[in-house]
Amino acid sequence: MEAVFTETLIDLDVPGKTKADVIASLAGLVAAAGRTDDVDALIADVMAREAIMPTGFEGVAIPHARSAACKVASVAVGRRKQGIDFGADDGDATLIFLIVAPADGDDAHLTILAALARRIIDEEFRAALLNATNAAEVLAVLTQGDAE
Repeated sequence: MEAVFTETLIDLDVPGKTKADVIASLAGLVAAAGRTDDVDALIADVMAREAIMPTGFEGVAIPHARSAACKVASVAVGRRKQGIDFGADDGDATLIFLIVAPADGDDAHLTILAALARRIIDEEFRAALLNATNAAEVLAVLTQGDAE
C-alpha cells in the first residue's frame, strides 16, 4: 500500500486566489505523483463535495472526496501565508489538506479525515505544521503517532 502522506504531496506556498485555485493546485500534486489520470474529474468531485458543505474551520480546510479519478488514497497538504476562504465562520484557511480516495475503495478517506481532524484541534500540531521550513519537516509532523 502506498503512503497517504509523501513529500511530493506537500506545497508550503500553495498558489491560488480562490478555494477552487487552491484545490486545483493540490490536485495537481496528486496528478504529478501519478495518483490520478484525470485531474479535472478529481477536481470536479472535490468541488461537488465542497458545494454540499464547506470544509473550513479554525484556519484549516479539509476538502475531500471519493473519486473514480483517484487511484490511491492520498492527502495533499498546502500551506499559505495569506488565508483562503473555505467557508469557515472563524476565518480563512492557511493550512489545507486535500483528501482523495478511490470511489470503489473502502472508507479509508473517512478514517484519514477523522484522524486528521482529531490532530488538527491540537494547537501544537498546527503550529508545528505552520512553522515547518520544508516538506520533510511537515511529513515528519504528519506521520508521527497515528497520522497514517
